[in-house]
Amino acid sequence: MSITLNNIKDIIEQGDFRNASQQLLEFVTQYSPRFKNEVIGYKARLQQAFFNENRGIISHEEIQRQKNSIMYAMLELIEILEEEIGTRSNQESSKILPQETQSLISHSNIHQLIIQQSQTGDNVAEKTMSKEKIIKIGDNANISAPIVIADSIQESFNTLAKADVNNDLKTQLDQLLKTINEISKQATPEQIDTTQKMAQDAETLVKEAASSNPRRPWYELSLDGLKEAATSIGEIATPVLKIIKEIGPLLLS
Repeated sequence: MSITLNNIKDIIEQGDFRNASQQLLEFVTQYSPRFKNEVIGYKARLQQAFFNENRGIISHEEIQRQKNSIMYAMLELIEILEEEIGTRSNQESSKILPQETQSLISHSNIHQLIIQQSQTGDNVAEKTMSKEKIIKIGDNANISAPIVIADSIQESFNTLAKADVNNDLKTQLDQLLKTINEISKQATPEQIDTTQKMAQDAETLVKEAASSNPRRPWYELSLDGLKEAATSIGEIATPVLKIIKEIGPLLLS
């Protein structure tokens, strides 16, 4: 297993982030499933970065910053996995001892994980794992955001803070980001991919709204994507549909 992780690190160092993220996803799916959603988040962020790069939506420097951020996050996760595997190999059994509950707590500037094992040794990470990150949203205000969308939400708030747009539009976009963040906290594991897409569409929408030369087709694609994602999620995402109705006329008039 450690050889596989070393191979993934080599792929990262070669700059093939797409391949590395896929290999890492396959690895955690087999050996450490509790990290699966985190790696899916890396893949989603990479996909968005390459999409933006191909379309010329943001600068090369910003694209590189985003890629580097994902690279460091993957390397940090690999370190955690290596430590976990080393500990596991030193135990008499590869399973958590059933006599008492044990907790693994990992802290980093990228993520904060709290993972617990049940007394039976079963993995109950989905029920007990807290994966959030504190992000700044302007005016010295902070909110907590699910790790899988935190960077996208923070980037959107940073862009919005600098945007020269009318106050009504800025208020609605601000509310959209906060609402998506709250929906993501309530989402089921099956809805995580959809909430990530919603955050990415919102990021594109904010960047186009803030652009000195906004492109109407991008507005429409982003709004349609948000509507589709919110409808797919269901009742908890109804507020997004209401906000979109307010934003549409402000952008498309």
